[in-house]
Amino acid sequence: MKDFREKSLTEQILKNSVWVFLNAFLTKVGGLVFTILLARFLLPEKFGVYSIVLSVAILFMTIGDLGVNQTLMTFFSKNLKNKNKANAYFNFLFIMKLVFIFITSFVLFAGSHLLAKYVFKMPDLTPLFVASAFYIFFFSLSGFFASFFYIYRKVKLDFFKEFLFQITRMTSVIIVFLLFSPDHYLPGIFFALIFASFGMTIFALFFSKKMTPFLFTKSKTKINKKRVSKFLFYLALGGVSLLVFSEVDIFMLGVLMKDLAFIGYYRAIFALVLGVTGLIGIASLLLPVLSSFKMKRVKQAFDKVVKYIFLFNIPACLGVLVFGKYFIRLFYGQEYVAGSLILYFLAFLIFSETTTSLFSILFTSREKPKYITKSIITALGVNLFLNYFLITLLLNISFLWATIGAAIATLSSRYLFMFMLLFYSKKKLKVKINVKHIIKPLLASLIMAGVLSWTIPKVDIGLFSGILLVLFGVLIYFVTMFLIKGIKKQDLEVFSFLWKK
Repeated sequence: MKDFREKSLTEQILKNSVWVFLNAFLTKVGGLVFTILLARFLLPEKFGVYSIVLSVAILFMTIGDLGVNQTLMTFFSKNLKNKNKANAYFNFLFIMKLVFIFITSFVLFAGSHLLAKYVFKMPDLTPLFVASAFYIFFFSLSGFFASFFYIYRKVKLDFFKEFLFQITRMTSVIIVFLLFSPDHYLPGIFFALIFASFGMTIFALFFSKKMTPFLFTKSKTKINKKRVSKFLFYLALGGVSLLVFSEVDIFMLGVLMKDLAFIGYYRAIFALVLGVTGLIGIASLLLPVLSSFKMKRVKQAFDKVVKYIFLFNIPACLGVLVFGKYFIRLFYGQEYVAGSLILYFLAFLIFSETTTSLFSILFTSREKPKYITKSIITALGVNLFLNYFLITLLLNISFLWATIGAAIATLSSRYLFMFMLLFYSKKKLKVKINVKHIIKPLLASLIMAGVLSWTIPKVDIGLFSGILLVLFGVLIYFVTMFLIKGIKKQDLEVFSFLWKK
């Protein structure tokens, strides 16, 4: 059998891409369906409360990670042939992981009342913050062990883990809605999340141990802890900054705004955008692959991945702009249409988030996370300033425009983050984007958007007609790409390879 490193670049990158796609589809679509379910039962105001608690939980969860998962994937992947050394890295990082998540979970647990009463001025949130402390402990631990699914490129196991999580939390929440009174929906939801994350942790632990029998055994092999700690420091600093970067909009809306319904609108629309974003990302698979490549091969592989990402994220961005308002009404209900204007700003995140993920993985694989950290801290500063300035300024107009202010702040700062990573990748790694990969997908996407914008007003959009229109838009896009030679024979061979896999 050929050694993995001797296979073609395309096969190495795309070997697990079907499972990556299925996992991304399940994660994002499952998350979107879960969000739709909660949004419909809770309605905007209670969904806004849920969004605030979840944002705080995610904040603490990311602090509990501090880049440990990525560090494990990077250093373990480089030492697969040396079991003793690989195990030494695991033992060192596992202890760090346990310490981090225990501290963050305990701080959230102990500070729940203070957080609810003095920060958000809603004492009723206390039991929800307490429950979320247990949720982040198990969820964080499951993510650590799931790293092995990517180290060994057994992405299908991550798919089954995610399937278990989605089914468990969906079923548990439905039971809550059927058996509990509306006043107890929110506590019930967080207990359902605890139960689902615990099951996911057991699954990840079992299979990671099965794939790597030598885990949890003592290793006398010495490792360069200083090197690992330095790598981890930049990831941790970047991770905390990224977390604040990701959740600061919801947090500041929760602190500055009295109408929680608009926070519900914002979270629901953000979930729709992220649901689409997740379908076209394969960054988690790339880290162990790129970590094992020499720089010359990294450039070749990365260019191929960028080309195919742009082939999908550009039309996805314009497609959401065209369909978004109708899908908000279809999925979330008429109660959420009032916030549809927010979508016209957040939709552009589809392009920036998928592109940023790719370049973040590139820097991590080359052990240069400090450039990610520099970029994100700069963007975070801009984000904090713009969020506070625009929310307080636009509150004078309306709650809707204050929420749009948060969307503008988020969009501006995330594009700044993306452009800084592009600058550093060109300067430090000599890797840059081929503009040709953008032009033709953009042209085809504009044609698709134009045809759909003309067609949609003539159609009464429901679930079936909406699906047909989406497929019609996909057909227009790919036919146009084929006619302008944006898709070539080599690309069709790649798609054929994926289909066979």
